[in-house]
Amino acid sequence: MIDFYMKLKAGVFPYLWLKAIRGFNPKDNYAACLLGEYETQVLPFGLGIKKNGTVRGILKHPAPYYVLCGIPHEGLEYALYILFREKQGERISYEDTRAIVKILNAKRLDLPPLTKEEIDVTSWRQDAPKSISPCYRLGWHYLLNTVPKKLFEI
Repeated sequence: MIDFYMKLKAGVFPYLWLKAIRGFNPKDNYAACLLGEYETQVLPFGLGIKKNGTVRGILKHPAPYYVLCGIPHEGLEYALYILFREKQGERISYEDTRAIVKILNAKRLDLPPLTKEEIDVTSWRQDAPKSISPCYRLGWHYLLNTVPKKLFEI
């Protein structure tokens, strides 16, 4: 059981979500390429918050991976992006000027960049430069085995 806590400052993230991830669709991008359910009972803000806020709750949807993503006004390169999985007894603590995040019974995972070869493999996509988004990298590195081969056919 993953216990989630987050304290946010007003207006920092116009787009904010927490999602339980079960699969990957390489033909899509950003949050849409990650197949799963949003944890709306824990993080109900969706498209940002209007005032300072604290959210706390137990994640409801069991999944191999979870992502917390906050896109600030400054753009994707300044995003809050925490990829994690359930791990009993471990804890994630994160704090910056925008948010405090504590997640109990979870382990944070690294999100490596795509290599040149991996970018070349995804170059058939019309939006190939976007294929290096954090969501796409998560899918590529952790969930590629969930993708039916037919999705890679042109």
